[in-house]
Amino acid sequence: MLRSIVKRRLRMPLCHRRTNAALCTINVSASTDHTLPAQSSRQAASEQGRRFVSEDSASPSISAAEMSKFSALAETWWDSRGPFKALHLMNPARISFIRSVLCKHFRKDTCCARPLKGLHILDVGCGGGLLCEPLARLGARVVGIDAVEKNIKVAAAHAVKDPLTASIKYLCTTSDKLVGEGYEQFDAVISLEVIEHVTEPKMFVESLAGLTKADGSIIISTINRSISGYFLAIVAAEHLLQWEAELGL
Repeated sequence: MLRSIVKRRLRMPLCHRRTNAALCTINVSASTDHTLPAQSSRQAASEQGRRFVSEDSASPSISAAEMSKFSALAETWWDSRGPFKALHLMNPARISFIRSVLCKHFRKDTCCARPLKGLHILDVGCGGGLLCEPLARLGARVVGIDAVEKNIKVAAAHAVKDPLTASIKYLCTTSDKLVGEGYEQFDAVISLEVIEHVTEPKMFVESLAGLTKADGSIIISTINRSISGYFLAIVAAEHLLQWEAELGL
């Protein structure tokens, strides 16, 4: 099902596997039709004036059970030894991959301190902001969205602690809702470890494509669906951090 939507609307130049997780980058063809309904000036002004938006985030692609589970864990997002330990461990490798892919695609200087400056990036399923904050520190203008209101509140509260991340815009909504509202498109749309939690993968990928500019980039990742895949991802991430520490990276 995913293959058909990608083949019809997108071209996929590469697929990487890292720490037993599948990471896929999709560069959107310039010929792809992304015509969206116009956003009213009143709505646009309202969106710009709010730090984050809380709204009914029900969506046909979002599982109510998954939303309930993540809502219960919301306060633990920034606990590196808590339920999201695996994501904290994988984050350095994920950020390195994303930085490399986007710098190559948009011909950015990888040697500068903020190589993603000038890029407008959407993080779909942002959780507590573990990805949004590093992207902002690398210079990107970042919008993070999540269907769970508690996640958005935690992310927004954490972001204001650092001037480099205080500008991140958080919205409690879903990608399909943004498409339906005619929301602006982004240079890059990223969704990490989210697609395995949605009930309609095809609809989800279509919504990501609808939020991406022509010649933009979409990055999707998911851990292999097995117990061994989950634990191998954690072990590999732990070894990676240990090696980086030993090498002084």
